[in-house]
Amino acid sequence: MISKVVGTERSLDSDWSLHKIIKNRSEAPLCESLMCLAVPARVESIAGDYAEVDFGGTRKKVCVTLLPELEVGEYVIVHTGYAIEKMKPEEAKKTLELFEQMAQMEGEMDRDE
Repeated sequence: MISKVVGTERSLDSDWSLHKIIKNRSEAPLCESLMCLAVPARVESIAGDYAEVDFGGTRKKVCVTLLPELEVGEYVIVHTGYAIEKMKPEEAKKTLELFEQMAQMEGEMDRDE
């Protein structure tokens, strides 16, 4: 599932708990254009075409119309505000752990500068 995570120029928004992964395009290895980030999240509640999802501590409302049989407790991949695919819980947890490790490494690099 890591193949679905492709890098980012900036965090999703100012309160995103995983921070920026790549600060700017000049630091992005082998990237010639801006890429988007698809992020795993756990579905906390569903109301019609929208669900509240948890990105490892940050909750957001996303559109779930692409996944009509989605249930509370399942993990999804979210891209630009849409849940685009279901994900196995083990894969989602591994990916979220990797994001957290990358954020910690970035923090360490920032302190060293």
